[in-house]
Amino acid sequence: MLPDIQYRGHRIVWDTRRQPDAVFWTGKAAVVLPADSLGVKRIHPITGDDYFLSEEDARDQLINKAKEWIDDSAAGNVGFWSSHRLEHRRADL
Repeated sequence: MLPDIQYRGHRIVWDTRRQPDAVFWTGKAAVVLPADSLGVKRIHPITGDDYFLSEEDARDQLINKAKEWIDDSAAGNVGFWSSHRLEHRRADL
């Protein structure tokens, strides 16, 4: 199971990993949207294009990007919602 936190009614999950044969860390995160009227949960992917010297820095950056996306969507600044099912495995996230 992926680590997660709750933020403004949304669940944020993330996965960080060290780059092979390198000292840098990177990762991915996703915002899990509340279930719609049919009970289907959707996710919005958050990618981490940067490299970090520690797992904590990578995690914090991904969580901050996810929170920013949630805040922007609540303010009406995000018009596109990705419609991925919440059936991703750790490697797919």
